[in-house]
Amino acid sequence: MASASVYTAVLAAAHSSEHSEHSILLPEPADLIWGSLCFVVIAVVLLKYALPKFTAILDERTAKIQAGLDFAEQAKSDRTRTQKEAAELVEGARRDAAALRDKAHGEAERILSQARTDAEGEADKALAASKRQLEAETGAAREALRSEVGLLATEIAEKLLRAELSDPKAAARLIDESIAQLETEASVR
Repeated sequence: MASASVYTAVLAAAHSSEHSEHSILLPEPADLIWGSLCFVVIAVVLLKYALPKFTAILDERTAKIQAGLDFAEQAKSDRTRTQKEAAELVEGARRDAAALRDKAHGEAERILSQARTDAEGEADKALAASKRQLEAETGAAREALRSEVGLLATEIAEKLLRAELSDPKAAARLIDESIAQLETEASVR
């Protein structure tokens, strides 16, 4: 339709140019017709052959760009998800480490408490054994002292019987000597 109006305008211009002088603004009618015809042929060829290829290339390029944008968006979401997972893992590891630290601290306290209890028990046992041993040794020393006192008393009595009983000075002297001897022996032991 547009080409028909152009054609009409060209014919009108050509008709008027035959009667008048040639205008600077309009080309010769034959040039105008041939130029318009070449333009239409070239436009049809370009629309039929070049435009589909050009459109296909543009569509392919658009698809590649969109695929790149989609890939970038996917990578961004993957990075965000990975960062969240890493943060969760780090937080979990921190919680686990804190729990292990608290558990180890509790275990150390329990072990120290048990060691204190065991040490106190052992100390009490050792103290009781020492007391028993001291009491046994004290009892043995008393028994030994009693038997020695008994022997000394027997010896004194024997000496007194041998001595003359008529001399009280001799008997008193003998008793004093025996007591002194007993004190000397007791202090040596």
